[in-house]
Amino acid sequence: MMMMIGWMGTDALAAVQITQQWMYLIIVPIYAMAEASGILVGQAVGGGEFTHLNLINRACLTLSLGLVLPLGYLFAFTLHWDVIGLRLGGNVGMLVGALVLYWRWKVMSARVTDSSSTSSMFDTQSNTI
Repeated sequence: MMMMIGWMGTDALAAVQITQQWMYLIIVPIYAMAEASGILVGQAVGGGEFTHLNLINRACLTLSLGLVLPLGYLFAFTLHWDVIGLRLGGNVGMLVGALVLYWRWKVMSARVTDSSSTSSMFDTQSNTI
């Protein structure tokens, strides 16, 4: 991305370096969602559900490579929005990726919660006072 911004000139490159610090305030929660997907991978491996690993891998790669860069290129060069378009396209792509990871996390955590509640060690009928 920095190379594409460099094509726009030194002023654009300087502007991106300044605004990039504020952008990280937005990106940090997205990285947190990525860590949550790492937990999903660990749960899938621990549970022996190796078919889920391929789904998680494909979803992450598709979102990162197939959405962020094309949107940034489209907004910056095709629509002539320059640096704003490049950053907007990248951020929109990351936002969509974060929302998909959040949705997947909710689905998988609901499955884990449902399966753990059916086989709870604190079964109220077997415990007596």
